[in-house]
Amino acid sequence: DGGTPARARAAADEAIKEGAEIIIGPLMSQAVSGVAPVAREAKVPVLSFSNNTQVAGDGIYLINFLAEQEVDRIVSFAASQGKRRFAALIPDDAFGNVVETAFRSAVQRNGGTVPVVERYPLSPNGMLAPAKRVVEAIKAADDQLAPVDALFLPGGQESLPQIGPVI
Repeated sequence: DGGTPARARAAADEAIKEGAEIIIGPLMSQAVSGVAPVAREAKVPVLSFSNNTQVAGDGIYLINFLAEQEVDRIVSFAASQGKRRFAALIPDDAFGNVVETAFRSAVQRNGGTVPVVERYPLSPNGMLAPAKRVVEAIKAADDQLAPVDALFLPGGQESLPQIGPVI
């Protein structure tokens, strides 16, 4: 899919012109947005590996773990271990939008609170300042005798190794 909506659209268009009856992929929701109009117009179903439910429907099917389900399991487990005050450091992208909404809902369902959420841009070193703010907020909560007892860090291999040394 080339990693962009335009390249994904071109690849889908080419595959359909060559007779594709189904499209398997793309991986990321941004690319799905490029594939979807071409596939829908040709009535070719798409099995995407995205976990963003916002891109599904009308011939676009997801075959992945859904972010909402994963977040709910993580927060439910933490709550079962007595964790009630959650901080979060979340990427500032489409995945982060989905995850933050799911996170806030899951914490609320499990009787917890979210005193601090920071979003970080995906640019090089973009997470440094937001990560420092999260750490400062956690320290301040400790000083106020209202400690944060869980830190939610969704992300992947491109970001998590960089966040560790900062926090």
